[in-house]
Amino acid sequence: MATTGSIGSQSTSTANLDSIYVTQINSIMTSEKRPVDRLTKQKDSLTVQKSAYTDMKAKLDAFQAKVRALLSTDSSYALSTTRSATVSGAPTGSSVLTASASSSALAATYTVQVTQLARQMTTRSDKQPSSTDALNYSGAFTLNGQNFTVSTGQSLNDIVTMINGGTYTVGQEVLASVVDNRLVVQSKNSGGTPGAAITASGDVLKHTGGLGMLEDDGTTWRNYSAAEDENRTAQFKINGTSVERNSNTNLTDVLSGVTLNLAADAAGKSTILTVANDTSTAKNAINSFISEYNTLLTYIKDRTAVVKNDDGTFTRGSLSGDSIFRGLRLDLAGGLFTDITNSGSLLNLSQIGLGTDSSGNLAVTDATKLDSALTSNSSDVKNLLDGAMLKYDNKVAMFTGDTGYVKQSMNTADTQLSTIKLRSDSMTTRLNKRRSQLIDQYTQYQTLLNNMVNQQSYLKALFSGQA
Repeated sequence: MATTGSIGSQSTSTANLDSIYVTQINSIMTSEKRPVDRLTKQKDSLTVQKSAYTDMKAKLDAFQAKVRALLSTDSSYALSTTRSATVSGAPTGSSVLTASASSSALAATYTVQVTQLARQMTTRSDKQPSSTDALNYSGAFTLNGQNFTVSTGQSLNDIVTMINGGTYTVGQEVLASVVDNRLVVQSKNSGGTPGAAITASGDVLKHTGGLGMLEDDGTTWRNYSAAEDENRTAQFKINGTSVERNSNTNLTDVLSGVTLNLAADAAGKSTILTVANDTSTAKNAINSFISEYNTLLTYIKDRTAVVKNDDGTFTRGSLSGDSIFRGLRLDLAGGLFTDITNSGSLLNLSQIGLGTDSSGNLAVTDATKLDSALTSNSSDVKNLLDGAMLKYDNKVAMFTGDTGYVKQSMNTADTQLSTIKLRSDSMTTRLNKRRSQLIDQYTQYQTLLNNMVNQQSYLKALFSGQA
């Protein structure tokens, strides 16, 4: 049966060769191709091994990141003391305030009673026929020290634009708007800060012949109620101590380490603020370390395992030939519950509630013990974990990074794969030439044999005719 070459790209076909010759050629090539087959097996094995090294590097890097999150000297340290701020006891449907606490806040409970909220001063003009039509007012006016000139062709909207575009002394800024065809002016600052009280003058603001923001005496606000429009400070009590501030929000100087924000409905209401130790961040960091530790040790175990099958053969992990990882697994597991020399009173991870579960994995086996240690003995927990994590970090650092064992092993695998490719390509080129030579050789044999058969037939026919 006619065939084409099975190695590489063939320039010569076996289409005109007898099947017996094709079989002989294929047999020869199969024998001579065995070195290439061995190289292919080596390449496949190295490719699998390199993939395992790549996965191993990712898992070691992830584990090292969680280790360093428990090292107080590392920038990613996640075990620092934190505080939570909780508001409770507010009237139904009201929040009264929100709060946040930094690590410097003192753990305590506070009763907060709000008397009044800070607000900006607001004043307004008489209602005008339109906000867009010309007002037919002309003249000058002054607002918080800024002078303005109005012409007859300007509308209410034009005056608002002019006021909002003014250049005010810092702290004297105002905000103008149009509400129900009235000019509304509000101070930017609230409370008792300079500029919180608006000052104004000018005939164009008076009632007669003007906008009607001022009475005709030029000093009295016309559409203004002190009870509703006067600038006020925020006034409240914390544990009975009176506090007054110019703002309702971002109050950072009332309680050390705490930021307070009074709610819009807080006036006349009270609530309880509790600042407490928050161990959730620390516990999350410890649990993340535990998870990555178990993942890493399981991966090393699987990749270095040699398992005997029922038929007597063995199944080997992709890194079973690399004993250094078995040593790493033993080092990580063996050092888990050994005493750690440090400056604190805690010497073993078991003293903060860590242990092994029924599956042999690292776990928090005593959550109460861990909570207690983090809450009341955080300094000694830090010292213990610093000692334990430093050992882990030093051990893992031998395997990670560009100069670590895993990266160097990956580079070695890449070099070997490149060498195998060069050798395989060279052998394949030679085998292609060899196959072409064999096809040419057997084609000549077949042609010669065919010629001999044809000549024999001719002679036989010739002599048969003479008889």
